Amino acid sequence: VGKISKEDLKLIKKEKIFSYLTSPLYDEVINADKVYKEYQVNFKIPSSYYDKTLKSGNILTSGVIDLLFLSSNCYYIVDYKTDDVEDINELVNRYKVQLDLYEIAIKEKFNAKSIRKFIYSIKLNKFIEL
Repeated sequence: VGKISKEDLKLIKKEKIFSYLTSPLYDEVINADKVYKEYQVNFKIPSSYYDKTLKSGNILTSGVIDLLFLSSNCYYIVDYKTDDVEDINELVNRYKVQLDLYEIAIKEKFNAKSIRKFIYSIKLNKFIEL
């Protein structure tokens, strides 16, 4: 228990791990004021967010933010994705709304004025800012 087999070790892409750990965004995480992993959010959004014809009411929404951290009065939302894609825009198109909703939750919960949102593509080994 707790050891990686030789076969599994061959599957690990060390260069991807190194690239992640030496990224500017990871430096922000290391020096952050607060770090939350798998942060559960429950929040209300106006019904009109989903249906413009609705003029009143709210919808209770929930989710889990993979990584949330506070650095220099700015909240960072990071969502890790394992999708097998070749193009960054595919991820942006799939997940922009999800991160926009997380932004609403963080504004509501922490009265946050400054928020940055990122997708980290494990396949592409890249942070994508939205």
